Formats: sequence, C-alpha cells, structure tokens
Amino acid sequence: MTSQSNRRVALYGSGIFNQTTPSPSYADQIEQLSSGGYTTLILWSIHVHSNGDFYYNDSLMVQNGQIMIGGDFVENINALVAGGVKEILLSVGAWGTDGDFNNLQQTWVSAGKANLQALMAAFHVLAVDFDYEPQNGYDQSLILDLTSKIAGLGIGVTYCPYMNMSFWMDCLQQAYTSNGNIQPVLWLNLQCYAGGS
Repeated sequence: MTSQSNRRVALYGSGIFNQTTPSPSYADQIEQLSSGGYTTLILWSIHVHSNGDFYYNDSLMVQNGQIMIGGDFVENINALVAGGVKEILLSVGAWGTDGDFNNLQQTWVSAGKANLQALMAAFHVLAVDFDYEPQNGYDQSLILDLTSKIAGLGIGVTYCPYMNMSFWMDCLQQAYTSNGNIQPVLWLNLQCYAGGS
C-alpha cells in the first residue's frame, strides 16, 4: 500500500496569485495550500500569443525572456514551495485554444524558449502540462515536436487528455521511442468532466 506521504495531490490553480483584490490574502492562501495536503500546483492557464508572449489567463506574464507579471507573483510561488508544495507545473492551453500550441512552436526560437526558461529560472518548474483541446483536429507532429523541445530544456511534460485517447497513447509511444526509450511524459492528467471522455 502506498503511504499518504507518497501520493500526489494536485490542484489546477486558475489565476492563483494574480487577483486585484485577493480574498483571502495571499499569505492566507499560501498557508491554506501549504497545509492542505497538496503536493502539486498546476498554474492554469498559460496562453501563448502570436509574438511568443506568455499570458497567465489575461495578464501578461513573460515577454522577451523577462517576467512581467506583478503582484509578487514569483515570490508567492516560491513561498508556496517553501511551505511544502513540491511540484509546480505550467498548464498551456484550454478548450478551443489550439493557437497556444501553434504559437509556441512557431515562436520557439524567437521568444517561446526564452520565455519558458525565464519561468524556469524564477521558480522550480517540474513540467509543462499540455491542455490541448483542439477544435480543428489533433496534430500529432505538433505535440511531439513541443514534447521534444520542452524535454530538451531538462523539464518534463504532462498530457491532459480531454478525449481521443488513441491519439494520446500514440503520442506517448512515439515520444518514448524518439527520446531513446526514455519517457519525457511524466504522467497524464485525465479530464473526466465537462464532456471529457
């Protein structure tokens, strides 16, 4: 039997530490999350614009390799990690946001890679979560290319399947094979709500 201390308990944090008037206060949020048994915080949702800028929901987060988000965001994330949350993931995408993945791929050299590295330098990033829910068809070459590029930076990837399990299982197999039989995908975050199947 797995002891409770070895279990992963993850929370998708929508806009966490990015409210104009936080309630409760950020200090209280950090205390609640640190003492709540969570091991993993997934920052949801990061969107990549056509110029490579990263937005945390609607707030500019990283631009030209520089952290732009204010409000002591980085300090709060680091305080949360110091308080006991062990893993921070960056969730890219959401329903109908195919463009985030295309934009990340197309701006990888000019901006995407540097913006991701800026976040990695600001706080420990375990992985990038692919919340890929395309409306215009699944693009396996896109997902595999980004999996390889992100793994090449020394961090992991998680896939967040909404549906189309055969697509994701094939991505897992091909990512494993193309990475020298080492799996860069750490785990799946299965969506079992709002139409996920």
